[in-house]
Amino acid sequence: NLRDPRLHPIEGAGRARPREIGWVLFDAGRRDRRINSLKGLCRSNGVAVRYGNRETVERAAGGPHQGAVARIAVRGYADEG
Repeated sequence: NLRDPRLHPIEGAGRARPREIGWVLFDAGRRDRRINSLKGLCRSNGVAVRYGNRETVERAAGGPHQGAVARIAVRGYADEG
C-alpha cells in the first residue's frame, strides 16, 4: 500500500480505472519501495509506463512531485441533441 497521499490518486486510478490512464511517467532516478510498488501495479494492470529525469517529471506535474505523474485519458460524450 502506498502511504504518500500524493501517490494515492494514481494508485486508486490504477486499481479501479486503469483503462482511463493514458500513461504514468516515473522519475527514472527514484527506486524506492513506494515507486516500485506503483510501477508493478501499473504493469500488472496494463497501464503504459514511461520514464524521464526529475525535471521532465516536474514539468509534466506542473511543480513538485513525488516521483510520478499520470495522464488521465478523459473521454467525452457526444451530444445526441
